[in-house]
Amino acid sequence: MIKKSIAGASQAVVMNEVQGNKCGLSSEGLAKCFAERLNVNSINGAELRLSDSTEWKFTGNNSCLGAGECYITIDVNGIEGPNADGKDIVTIPLYAKSDGNLEIKREDLDKYMN
Repeated sequence: MIKKSIAGASQAVVMNEVQGNKCGLSSEGLAKCFAERLNVNSINGAELRLSDSTEWKFTGNNSCLGAGECYITIDVNGIEGPNADGKDIVTIPLYAKSDGNLEIKREDLDKYMN
């Protein structure tokens, strides 16, 4: 499920760029932007629950220029355990490019791809 979630996040970033949709860089702005590209059951501020029961939480600081400033934390099985990074939780940093679009850098995802 982790790889599927990473693919979903990457696809949402690409689709937003292709369609010229610039995301707001606050936590809620990021959630709203991604919600338009995902199969969402519910939205609560900066948190999304998808139809496959994954939970996506967005953190944004209105610039997203450096590592750790903006990211998505995805829990692939919701409140079920073990709730550990790399097991059922993935954290994906988001970066704002100079043209205002978002980017996910491959090197940030390598630890989850093995």
